[in-house]
Amino acid sequence: MRYLPLTQSDRQTMLAAVGAHSIDDLFIDVGANQGVYACWAATLDKQVFAVEPEPGNVIFLRANVGHNKFPVEIHPVAASDRVGTI
Repeated sequence: MRYLPLTQSDRQTMLAAVGAHSIDDLFIDVGANQGVYACWAATLDKQVFAVEPEPGNVIFLRANVGHNKFPVEIHPVAASDRVGTI
């Protein structure tokens, strides 16, 4: 897989999102897309749940997690404050 390089802003955002938690934290990547944040959190020994509703993105997410052998639990659903179908 080929990814675009991260900008400095991306790196700062990722450090704030992932690095600010203790090692025992659960990291939930809602709207995980291809799993950049989820995979980075997994490298920091965090328990990681990746939530992604778009089937096409889930294919890439599973490939990314599998290729890198990261212990990321993938949930192919949407996160919402109500039950329903859109």
